[in-house]
Amino acid sequence: MKFMFSLVIAGVLIQPVQAQEFPSKPIRIIVPTSPGGGSDVLARIFSPGLAKEVNQPVLVDNRPGGGGLSGMDFVAKAEPDGYILLMGASNLASVRLFNRSVPFDPLTDLSSISALVEYGAALGSPVDAPWKNFGEMVAHARANPGKLSYGHLGSGLGYLYTEMFKNQLKLDILPVAYKSGADYILATLRNEVQLSWPNLGNAISYAKSGRMKVLGVTGDKRAPELPDVPAFSELGIRNMDNSYFSLMGPGRLTKPLINRLYRYSWAAMNALEVREASTKAGFLVLANKPEEMQKMLETQSRTWAQAAKIAGIKPE
Repeated sequence: MKFMFSLVIAGVLIQPVQAQEFPSKPIRIIVPTSPGGGSDVLARIFSPGLAKEVNQPVLVDNRPGGGGLSGMDFVAKAEPDGYILLMGASNLASVRLFNRSVPFDPLTDLSSISALVEYGAALGSPVDAPWKNFGEMVAHARANPGKLSYGHLGSGLGYLYTEMFKNQLKLDILPVAYKSGADYILATLRNEVQLSWPNLGNAISYAKSGRMKVLGVTGDKRAPELPDVPAFSELGIRNMDNSYFSLMGPGRLTKPLINRLYRYSWAAMNALEVREASTKAGFLVLANKPEEMQKMLETQSRTWAQAAKIAGIKPE
């Protein structure tokens, strides 16, 4: 009996010690797109700060494919030990609106840790496009049905944004899918497609360097750096909300581990060098709590579902 009792006591004593050992090896952040896109940029800003907090290497692992579904599904099916995480985006709230065969449920098969940053997006066009603003683009599209095209990721918000204003304004503009945001931005700069959605920070840079025309920005306010470019709310286009990048984990992460990862993430994002680099890249640091992140995901899922229904978008 004494021997049995000592094992139980040892188990009680050892369990907290084992829990405190996390992390004891490198952490991987899965980016479900190719290098160069917004989620990749943030992951590479964030990972050194997180590495300092956890005192372990933090690796960025790009796993593009399926409009981001391959990388998301990889994390959803990973062991819930905290060593494989996802740099998620707002399109988590919309992936099931476009694809019938999504192999996971973003609301239950992934754990919300924190919405790290918020960011705006902008509708961009090539500099040699024959229009100066959104209204002129709309007039050109109406006069040339089926002649304009836009780049998107297949399940991203750029697709949803464009389909919404196409439906509202009765336009015929063709979608062209790319593997990464960097690919469709390059295609826009080359005038291979006439419209795309860079994040606001990149759009500002492209506009100021004379490489892109910016026709409108998401959210309710104009960007101070682009005072002549209207917000879509001014143009009467609904549901053009700002986006976010979030840190997610497999759906079976325990609450204590989620909270620990949140504390590490909050500290990393609020480190001076990470905050400054995020701001320079066009991001607004949030680093909100897990329950706040989950509420954002649930709310945006409902909003996008309603918007998709209005726009006539159906999963394929």
